[in-house]
Amino acid sequence: MIPNEDAEGKCYSEENRDCAWIIKTRIHLTHPEYKKEATELFLQEVIRATGFDTVTIYERDHDPQ
Repeated sequence: MIPNEDAEGKCYSEENRDCAWIIKTRIHLTHPEYKKEATELFLQEVIRATGFDTVTIYERDHDPQ
C-alpha cells in the first residue's frame, strides 16, 4: 500500500488524483501453484476489508514478457 501523492505533490496515478492510497500487487500468473479463482477471491477480500471505495487503475491478464 502506497500513497498516491508523494511529498512533492506528484501522483502515481494522475488520472485518479482523488484516490489517496494505492494497493499494488504483482501476481506471477505462470507460477505452478497459481490458482486464478482463489487469488482473485483473496484480493477481493483484502480490498473489501479496508472499507474504502475502490477503483481498479490497471490490470492485465498475462505476465510481462
